[in-house]
Amino acid sequence: MLTLRRTSPADTAFVAELYAATRADEVAGFGWDDATTAAFLRGQHAAREAAFAATATDDAVVEVDGVPVGRLVTARREAGVVHVLDVAVHPDHQGRGTGTAVLRDVLADAHAAGTTVRLHVRATNVRAAALYARLGFVPVDDAEAPSPTAGTVLDVLLEARP
Repeated sequence: MLTLRRTSPADTAFVAELYAATRADEVAGFGWDDATTAAFLRGQHAAREAAFAATATDDAVVEVDGVPVGRLVTARREAGVVHVLDVAVHPDHQGRGTGTAVLRDVLADAHAAGTTVRLHVRATNVRAAALYARLGFVPVDDAEAPSPTAGTVLDVLLEARP
């Protein structure tokens, strides 16, 4: 059974490990040794957590049958829009519909309230982009909908309107 619960300080190690696991393939391509890779991921994770602390409205751990397998971080920075800042499922649990179910719930709740859902995806993240397209997300012109997380040509802003 899929559940979401508020992230707590007890989840710190899980959240850090989830971040490292979801970036492992990307970072492996850098050719760094284990110590350099670990230091890089710690720094990136710390910066990301600081950004979430400043902007997130909701931060939840995704559990399947009581086991933490992912995370959902959202923000409501403007009226009528829910921003998905992070949706992650541990690679050991991907491909089982967990991420799809989490996002369908976000979309259902938002759309019932007449709210648009926005998120960013790296253009190189083909699997995530395909998932978002299946769920009805479409690209948005960044000039039309600026975001503090936008700014790199690798990011594409997507939205799903009610």
